Amino acid sequence: MASKYIDFDDPSNRDTYVGRTADPAWVDLYSRLVRPGGRRIADVGCGGGIYTKAIAYLKPAWVLGIDSSELSLESARKYCAGAPNVRFLRTDAEALAVPDNDFDNVVERALIHHFASLDKNFHEVFRVLRPDGTLWLQDRTLDDVLQPPSEEHIRGFYLSFDERLRNTEIERRRRGEDIVRALRSAGFRDVSSDKLRELRKIFYSPEELREEILTRRGRSILHGLDDDQLERLADFVLRQITTWPVRERDTWTVWVARK
Repeated sequence: MASKYIDFDDPSNRDTYVGRTADPAWVDLYSRLVRPGGRRIADVGCGGGIYTKAIAYLKPAWVLGIDSSELSLESARKYCAGAPNVRFLRTDAEALAVPDNDFDNVVERALIHHFASLDKNFHEVFRVLRPDGTLWLQDRTLDDVLQPPSEEHIRGFYLSFDERLRNTEIERRRRGEDIVRALRSAGFRDVSSDKLRELRKIFYSPEELREEILTRRGRSILHGLDDDQLERLADFVLRQITTWPVRERDTWTVWVARK
């Protein structure tokens, strides 16, 4: 599965999704809703392994990080070195090279907005889950990303700066009801949803935020801008922020669906 927004195998994007840890709020919600202890877990679209590592310390039987990008998996292996019971596999999220009924839980975080259609991936996840297994699905809906910009919702400034970025978000984000409909069509039952305000990063100075924008670190949406446009975006965002440090938080929707 290739993204139309970012080339994850471009060496210039090496380690772009590494360098932070999972927010304790994420760990708490995942632990309560999934209860991963002793379970066989797949982290599909694991990227640099941030959440693979977090899951590994929740005492699953083991966790398998899956990604289609070898460069991302290299970063993940390095980041998760020393974490217990972690394995990695390169395979496509829409054609998983794993057996039927192999996992108790599948995690897909910040993945589905890269798909043109949800059907292939959801049917594959349903296939590889054990009976009564669960899918943890986490992404931003249209409502999540189109919130007014603020010092916590920095992404909102991007969308107000450039209409193309706003259109990109509108194109790749889905409404919650459409995601639930696709899950049920794939065979899932007992679909529930929660909102999660997840601390993404603390920026202690304007220079830190500027560097993050200019390097596009962890921000696939910014790959639609060239370097000059990024400079202007950084100037625009920093004019909006008056108080430091800045705690950037992302609003996510989480669905837990049972096979």
